[in-house]
Parts: sequence; structure tokens; C-alpha cells
Amino acid sequence: MKKTLLLTAITAWGITATALAANPFSDVPGGHWAYASIAKLAETGIVEGYPDGTFGGQRTITRYEMAQIVAKALAKGAIGSDDKLVSEFSEELNNLGVRVTNLEKKTDNVTITGEGRLLYFHSTQKTLGDGNKSYETNLRTRINFAGKINDSWDYGGMLENTQNISDDNGNSDTSFHRAFLEGNVGAVRMKGGRYDATMANGLVLDSDGDSRDGLEIGVGDEEKLAGKFLYGRMSDDTDTKYFGSEFTGKWGNTDYHGGFYKFIGDNTALGGDDPNVWNAGLGYTWGKLNATADYLRGSKANTAGDKNGYALGLTWGEATGEEPGSYDLYVRYWNQPRGTFYAHADDANFFDDEQTGFKGWGIGTDVAIAKNMVAKAVYYDTKEKGGAKRTDQRIWTDLTVSF
Repeated sequence: MKKTLLLTAITAWGITATALAANPFSDVPGGHWAYASIAKLAETGIVEGYPDGTFGGQRTITRYEMAQIVAKALAKGAIGSDDKLVSEFSEELNNLGVRVTNLEKKTDNVTITGEGRLLYFHSTQKTLGDGNKSYETNLRTRINFAGKINDSWDYGGMLENTQNISDDNGNSDTSFHRAFLEGNVGAVRMKGGRYDATMANGLVLDSDGDSRDGLEIGVGDEEKLAGKFLYGRMSDDTDTKYFGSEFTGKWGNTDYHGGFYKFIGDNTALGGDDPNVWNAGLGYTWGKLNATADYLRGSKANTAGDKNGYALGLTWGEATGEEPGSYDLYVRYWNQPRGTFYAHADDANFFDDEQTGFKGWGIGTDVAIAKNMVAKAVYYDTKEKGGAKRTDQRIWTDLTVSF
């Protein structure tokens, strides 16, 4: 194939030639019939010529050389992945290996994924024998954005809409929930912006519903031993700031973690001014079985004078949307006075409207009923630690689809 035949491909790819492009090759004079098109090819980076500065238009090129040109045209968006040239040179493109992969990365800098969740829960709350039943049904949709800035930094964002189906008014709310940067500076990992901050694996703080404005700086090997410093503020109406540090590590089948968290401000949620919480935990995995145990201590006691809390968990298996038919079974137990958590990760009733805390248990299962479709069912039985001694029995079910 003569190199000048590439001009036919130029027309097919829709690359507009310009006579203003600088002359890149010594053997293509300004008066050449193909000058403008060849100059445009060079300008867009699809062809490069030879080290001696010539284009070599009369030279026969190899399939490998043509495959390189097709790969560059694909990366520039001049042709699509369904183009006949991509099919024709598929074997050579595969043989290019990492070079083609890198070009594909440049064309996939932004990834958009989504998640929809249909939720129904029923709650029966009792106070000294008086019962109060409630239920809720809502549909939550999340659109996630992931952008590749460079080899070290990424951008993340999330748009969320929640529609209250059980409300006769059909109330809904839409907000841009997350916007953050995440990357490395040498061996240091950094994350900053509005994101889903957590503390003590959600036992102290979980931001799945309300993201926090903060900064995290981490070092170490997360598969062995790693540490992290965090600072930020709650993005709600409390004006509460926080800082802290935590570590995570693994040793064989055992994983361990610990942390210290300081909340700054008049924080009634944790029992008073400038409270702090300590946490230490262990986990052990044996085949499909995982057991966890956490200890928590708050600086502010609840109304009963209790500062110490703990949480236990046992899980069998793992449900993942990538594997239809996969499932898990789990049971949890918590005993946490109010001074040990700000916003809990689980979906039970934690009686966080009073300075008491809660204790109780939950048992549930997740099942991947089809690809990218996971159903969940959990039963919670919790009661207030002190105060009016309220109890709550809750059935929580949802179906989550990802796309």
C-alpha cells in the first residue's frame, strides 16, 4: 500500500485539511497536490514521518505501520471502534499491547456510572407499652462521575435524587452530593473536597447520606499497615468541625484498625462541647466467614453516665452484582451510648434524638438476583439506653440496580 493512499482514509475519517498548517516534511513541497491533507495529518499527530524529516509518500508501508496510524486515529476520535479499519487491523492492534491501551485510556478520561435503589421499610416503635407504627417507600437514583486528570490525580462527583413514594405529595430532592479530588504526591495519598467520609468503618461516622467537606492524607501500604489523618467539617447545619487519625493493617487472616476523632464545637449529638471518640477493632476471615469486634469510648457520657460501647459482627459469603446467585448472611450486635457515634452507618433506629444511645441486634441477607441487581432484607431490634426506654422493631428491604 502506497502511503499516499492514506489520503483516501483522510476523506473517510472527516479530517478537514488546512493550507495554514506548517510544512512538516521536506519531500512534500507546498505545491504538492496532497500538501494540505498531509500537513493536517501531521498536525493532528496521526502520522509522524521518518527520522530524516521525510514523509515517504511513494514508499510501501507495512500492516504494522498502518495499524499504528489506525490506533492514533482511533485515539483522536477520527474513527470509531466499529470502523472497518479497526476490524481489518484488529490482530496488529492487539499486538501493539500497552501502546494501544494507553491510547484507549486517553479516550476514556471520563466514566459515568449509576445506581438506583427502591426502598421499603416498616417500623414499630414502643414507649412504655404505647405503640407507634410507620413506614417509608422511596426511590433513590445516583449518577457517579469519575474523571482521569493525569496519571496521579482523579476527580469524582455524584448527583443524587430521592423521591418519596409514600408521600402523597410526591416530594423529591436533587443535589450534587459529592465533588472531590483524589491522588498521590509521591508516596502520600490525598483526598479533598466533598466526599463520603467515614470513621471507624461507619460506627462513629458514615456519610453515605450526607457527604462531608474535608481532607484526608494517608501513607503506608493498605494491604499491610497504613495511617491516615483527616480534617473537615459537617456539611449540615451544626457547623461542627472534626479532625483525627486512624490506622489499618493486616496480618494473615487478621485485620486490625484504630482511631481517634475530635469534634470541635457545641455538639449535642455527642454529648457536649468538643467531644472525642476512641476506637479499636479486630477482624478475622476464615474462608467465607468473617468476624469483627470493635470497642469505642467517648469523652462525654450519656444520660446514664455510660461512655463505653462495642459492636460485634458475623458475615458469611459476599453478594456482588457481578456474580448472579452470590449471597451473604450476617448478624450484628451494638451497644453504643450516644457519645460514641455522630451518624451511624447501619439502618436501625439509633434513637439519636436523645442523649441516650442504643443497643440491639440485626440479622439480614443480600442476594444478587441477576447481574447488577442485588436485593436486601434486614430485621432490626433495638432499644434506647436509658431515657424513656423506647424500643423499635424494623424491617428494611431494598433492591439496588447498578448501570
